[in-house]
Amino acid sequence: MTDKYINCKLLYEDSVNNMNRVVRLDDGTLFTIGVVKKNIYNIGAYPMCQYVFSRKSYDNGITWTLPVTLFEFPDKRMFNDIGQFMISREGFLHLFTYRIWKYDFEKNEFKGDIMHARMDDTDGTNLIFQKIECLDRYTGSLNNLIQLESGRLVIPFSTLDEKTGVFQSSTVISDDEGNSWNVSNQITVESEETDVESGAVEPVVAEVEENKLVMLIRTVLGNLYYSISYNGGESWSASSRSNIKSSNAPAVIQKLKDGRFFVSWNNCNGMPMRGVRYSMARQCLHAAVSDDGLKTLKGIRIIVKKDEGDPDDVLNCYPFSSLGEDDEILVRLMTIQSKDREKWPEPNAKLVTLDPDFLYETEVENDIKHWISDTASESNELLIRGDDEGPGYATVNFPYGQSGGIQMEFELITDDSDSYLILSDNYMDVSNFKINKVNEKFNKYIEGNYVKIPIESKIGKNCLKIIWDNDIEVICNGTKRKYANSFAGFNHIGLLIYKGEIEIMDFREKSDKAWLDTGIEY
Repeated sequence: MTDKYINCKLLYEDSVNNMNRVVRLDDGTLFTIGVVKKNIYNIGAYPMCQYVFSRKSYDNGITWTLPVTLFEFPDKRMFNDIGQFMISREGFLHLFTYRIWKYDFEKNEFKGDIMHARMDDTDGTNLIFQKIECLDRYTGSLNNLIQLESGRLVIPFSTLDEKTGVFQSSTVISDDEGNSWNVSNQITVESEETDVESGAVEPVVAEVEENKLVMLIRTVLGNLYYSISYNGGESWSASSRSNIKSSNAPAVIQKLKDGRFFVSWNNCNGMPMRGVRYSMARQCLHAAVSDDGLKTLKGIRIIVKKDEGDPDDVLNCYPFSSLGEDDEILVRLMTIQSKDREKWPEPNAKLVTLDPDFLYETEVENDIKHWISDTASESNELLIRGDDEGPGYATVNFPYGQSGGIQMEFELITDDSDSYLILSDNYMDVSNFKINKVNEKFNKYIEGNYVKIPIESKIGKNCLKIIWDNDIEVICNGTKRKYANSFAGFNHIGLLIYKGEIEIMDFREKSDKAWLDTGIEY
């Protein structure tokens, strides 16, 4: 059997409506909020009463209290939902919510606005509920919010520009604990896509130096984009492409106590696809750590993955993060369309905990539980089988390396195999290699995200070595071949077989120059 949670521990799971971001209070208690709301696809229906509640855990997230109401939304006619919350250093509970009265993907029509709730404490004392007048637009999510060293609150939003029909990013800031708000300039990302999810979507921010902020932006262009603010979020530079590969999915940034940054996102690409060419792949959630203000990332390792029995379009995504005890990081993510059949608009929420130190590893010896495959295995060996029903495929993640080496032992069971190595700097699902009409439309784009190398093997046991740097050297049973390398580094390898059977018995990897240059400049 495989492990869904790698290098992290599952603490709790529930409906996403019952668990938002999770934070640790000063007394060690874990705190979260939830919401009772309408169905976004039927805003006029019941329940008319929509409200926000809190929950606590006294055993580090294993069990949670029953809900305690914080406040009821005043407008019963609209759909009301929660974004994220924070507890400021002054002890105020800040919560951002959004109201929606038009939600129509077929007509590409969305109407709504953003609200701010401030309470004196986690009991909801002295509620102040107001509209964010300086950013009067539709939004659908909020992925992080920070308080600067100066005390300023900085909240990044993407809102829908009705003139262009795509999203633009900006920040609202407050220097008086939310009594008043100002908005920054808008950040745009241009593309050929016209879908509503195009543009500069779901930004997250981090303070890398005093009043110097980095914003990471979800896009449909295969990479996260970034923008820089040199004045605490008041204004932002034009967006630029980073070197961080990502599907059309958001990231999160968490500043650690020692000044390092933890980043989590979907380092995926390929199927399922939409639009002209953009990827909705969210099968695996990755994590990395930065020691230099997000200029480089180390690790880029899977923490939650596609599990045995999950369909090809499973989503493990939308990480919300906070600090736990000592160096612990708490991550609440969503799972949708898994073998458990969760659906929008109410995904499952998973709360996991991890220690980021594993992200500094440069060598791994993966057991079979870390591989991603549709083939079950009770032993520490993995059988991959390809036939007329579709290719066999298994892939595993390792520490990102600009150069490195892999040693693998496998047994080729049939003599008419058609098998390949897949090297990539992002997760590639088996769905990318299925031959069908859907794939044909996107093949050119998808094939640019991996290197495909034929395996020259023999019946019986084989020893395979792969060394990469400026080129890729493959040695199988003593026979050496070299291939061109256009990638800056790799962190995934897959075995693909269209016909025949391969059994993987041993896998070892070592990464050198084990960091990604993100391309983020300031």
